[in-house]
Amino acid sequence: MSSKKDSTTSNEPTAHKPPVCGGIGGLRPVNEEDLQVWDMYKEHLEKKIQDQFKVPKSHTLKPVQVATQVVAGMNYFFKVELPDKKYATARVYHVPW
Repeated sequence: MSSKKDSTTSNEPTAHKPPVCGGIGGLRPVNEEDLQVWDMYKEHLEKKIQDQFKVPKSHTLKPVQVATQVVAGMNYFFKVELPDKKYATARVYHVPW
């Protein structure tokens, strides 16, 4: 549980808020399922990121964190590490059915 305090009550810890329907979840570490989705779109994502951010092809792009959003499918917001400890966000819309 967070040690942050709610601004309205100074003695109570902040409670976890329930997810909002259609809302984007918080960033979390990438798991195997996320990597499977990344791998499906990897070639396209790498080309877009390399072109947009002038990333050399020798640099291996890898997602370090992800947030998800349930829509008519699933949006994945991958936080991708670039050279020089910079990051980009790549959105993937994936329909698993």
